[in-house]
This record gives sequence, C-alpha cells and structure tokens, in this order.
Amino acid sequence: MSVRIMHSADHHIGIEFRNQPELRDRLKQERLDALRRIVTEANARSCDFLVVAGDLFENINVPQKLVREVCDILRAFSGEVLVVPGNHDYYEGRDSRLWKFFTDAAVGSNIHLLNSHQPETFHADGRDVIFYPCYCPSKHGQEHVISWVADILKAADALHIGIAHGNVEGLGRDDEGNYFNMRPEELRAAGVHCWLLGHIHAPSPQPGYVGRDLFFMPGTHTPEHVKRTTEGYAWFIDIADADSIRFERFRSGGIRFLRMEKQLHSLADISALSAALAHPEQGITVLDLLLSGRLSNDEIEALKSLEAELKSKFLHISITSNIIKRIDAGQIAAEFPDRTYPQRLLTRLADSPVDMQALQLAYDIIKSMKP
Repeated sequence: MSVRIMHSADHHIGIEFRNQPELRDRLKQERLDALRRIVTEANARSCDFLVVAGDLFENINVPQKLVREVCDILRAFSGEVLVVPGNHDYYEGRDSRLWKFFTDAAVGSNIHLLNSHQPETFHADGRDVIFYPCYCPSKHGQEHVISWVADILKAADALHIGIAHGNVEGLGRDDEGNYFNMRPEELRAAGVHCWLLGHIHAPSPQPGYVGRDLFFMPGTHTPEHVKRTTEGYAWFIDIADADSIRFERFRSGGIRFLRMEKQLHSLADISALSAALAHPEQGITVLDLLLSGRLSNDEIEALKSLEAELKSKFLHISITSNIIKRIDAGQIAAEFPDRTYPQRLLTRLADSPVDMQALQLAYDIIKSMKP
C-alpha cells in the first residue's frame, strides 16, 4: 500500500491571451481541458490527493462563473483536492473576493482551500498524512513563508508533506528577491518528507527513478506561449514509505508551442525544414517559424508552397521571414536586356567569387535608378 498524490501547479486559469487573438478561445479552453485531464488521470491512478500548489487562477479578479467551472472540474476527483493560493491568486484575508467565490462553489465537496499556516491532517493508507500549506499572502514577497514548518513537532508515524509556492534558489531566477525565494537548505530544515512546490514553469527533478527527493516542481499544466519549451505536466507521486518515493511525470498539456529558426540557402534546406516539421503532433502545435537566408526565385516559390502546406497542417503558424532574393544569372537575364551595362555588370559580379552582399547592393542600386 502507499499514498498516491497527483501534484499540479501554475494553471493560471483565466489568462486572457490578448496578444494571441486568433487562438484566444482555444487557449483559454485548453487551461480547463488540461485540468480535466489531470483529474481523469488522478482517478485512473487511484490517487488519494490532488494537490494544486498555487496559481490555480491567473489573478484574484477572475469571473465567478469561471471559478464555479473550475470547482465543478475538481469535484470529479475521487479523493481529496488540496488547493494552496500562489502569488497570482494570493489569499489576502477573509475579504478575498476570489476565495469567497471558491469556497462557496466548493461547499460540501472534497475540495479544501488551505489558507492558513498550520498543519492540515488527512488520512490515507491507514495513517495520518499531514500537509503544511504555505500560501502566498501577496503577489510579491521578499521573504518566504515556510519558516513556521520547522517549528512544528512532527509525529514519527505520520507522513509529512509541505506545500509552497515561490522561487527556489538555484532552480529559478529571482534577482530582485520578489517571489518568496526559498533555499534548498531551508526546505530541508523544515523536517518534512518532501515538498510539493509551484511557481517555476518548468518541471523538476528529472523523472523516472525511485528515491527521496527534497521537492517537486511540476511546471505549468499546459504551455501558454512559445517561450515555454515544456509540454505541460503534473507529477504522479507514489509514497510507499518515507524513504521510497516513486514519481512519474504525466503530460497533461494538449497544445504544444514550437519555435524554430532556420537559415535557407537551397532547395535541400527547404526539404530539410519540411522533414524537421513532419511530426505526428502538427495538429496540436502552434508553430513560430523564423526564417532567414538567400533563395532564388524558384526556391522562393518552393518555400511558399511549403508554407501553405504547413498552414493547413498545424494548429496555427506564424512566419517571420527575412529571406533575401538571391541574384543569379537566370534572374539577371530575365530582368535586364542582353549586353546592356547592368546585365554585363551584374553577370560579371555573379560569376565571380564576390561577396553576395556586394552583388545584392549593385542590384538594388541599379533597380532604384530604373525609371
């Protein structure tokens, strides 16, 4: 027997995606769909707890209707749901509008808002499982909120698990110390068996081995823009005893973001680009393509054909192209009469080992002088 936990964080449900209007509705819905996937997977794995370690919501002003929808999703979990406020959805006291909506929507359910800095005891696998919630009281904080955990006397026969939201020194950057920065030695000194953390949008540690790790960071449950190279995850954590923690990363995200930068100078380069983008998840991938290089007229037409093909296959594609038309003998012959001075000059430059920029400059000057 063991205690099974699905650990998630940084859902940011309610983010508006105003800078992505063409995908806005799909991306907003994906935040909810990814949460449903986590609940479904947690039930399939017979988890005892589903823990949200902060930033379930994007901010403290999300609509009441959205809060109710989130609670309806969480109610479908068969175990206990534990939610700790993060720095985006911080708990500012009893008058907190967001968390009043939340507790009203969750009344009579298995959903628990852990909004006090004191141990919360639950039961699973025939023993006490004591959680130490360290919620965020504000969006920014110069000091972490975990110090009280070390002062609590901990029963030897119980399982002790900390939950906190904030930066971890050495794992994420917090140069100005604004995000409840915690040091590994402070997490260790708290005397819990492990920490379930949120805030840093990248998973840690590496998955797939059994041991006792100090803390787990799931990363965001589904990515929101091309700066997120991860695919959206939650942790499945199986605790047989204090020294044997098995953990496995579950992919909860249903949308991928991919940014690719390529220099193109030939048809072979265009073919290689096509091959690099021929993966089975095109239909759920938002592609940001940055292209540069020099191509002939025929090659540019081939690239346009590829771009049209990609737009039909990917969920969405944006292309920033800095492709420069390559000046070659065929283009010179097509644009300038035979034996004219421009034709002879450009042909001579094209046939010599001249810098392509010099050829391009000569071409541009001549074109600008044509009536």
